[in-house]
Amino acid sequence: MPRSASNSGDDEHPHWTHTREKAGDILNVRAEVTRRRTALAAFVDQVGHWLAHPIFVLTLIVLHLAWVILNLPIFPWKPWDPYPFM
Repeated sequence: MPRSASNSGDDEHPHWTHTREKAGDILNVRAEVTRRRTALAAFVDQVGHWLAHPIFVLTLIVLHLAWVILNLPIFPWKPWDPYPFM
C-alpha cells in the first residue's frame, strides 16, 4: 500500500532533513546576492530604480512636451531649437 504524503515517516528521510536545513539558504538567494554586491552595484541598482520610477518617466514626458511647445514659432521669441527638434 502506498504511503501518503502526510505520513510523518517520509520526514525522517535524510533527503528531507537536508532540504529543511538548506531551504532558508535556497529561498534567500536574493538576500545573499544583495549582501555580496559591491558599492558600485548597489549604486547602479539605486539609479535603475530611480530611472524606472513612474514620476521620473512622467517628468521626462512633461519636460519634452514643454521643450517642443516652447520651440514652436507661435511665441514672440526665436526658437532656440527649431523644428525638427533634434
